Amino acid sequence: MSFYGRRKGILDFDRVESAPVWGATPSAAGMALQWAARRTPDLRPEATTRDTSRARAMLARFCEIRVPIRAISFADDKFATDVGTRRLLAVYSGVVARYECVEPSTRGLPSIGHFGFFRREAKEGLWPSVLADVLAVLSKTPVPSVRH
Repeated sequence: MSFYGRRKGILDFDRVESAPVWGATPSAAGMALQWAARRTPDLRPEATTRDTSRARAMLARFCEIRVPIRAISFADDKFATDVGTRRLLAVYSGVVARYECVEPSTRGLPSIGHFGFFRREAKEGLWPSVLADVLAVLSKTPVPSVRH
């Protein structure tokens, strides 16, 4: 099965011209090397870059973010695990996050994995709740939240 994002020319991991992140345009290879270099669960810039001052400044700015976050992980995702997602959310100490780790069978799906949310098969089981959150934010209706 072809990945929808690749067919549509978005999220194409073979292309370098991805959206700028933190002032740099990362390549897929560069991101993969950074992720692979991590040997501990904590975010330690010195483990992945020589310019630790820039990385530390970026991490320090995360606590300044003050927007609601709707985070979803999938129990069968081997890359963005439940523990890893919670660890990432903890970096955003100033936000109120609504987080859910979805078991595929509870949404009528045999599997979801890392990119499954973007597949057509997820349309009925996953998209409605996220769409409701987006529409609530757009209409300024409060979205129920819990602090992580």
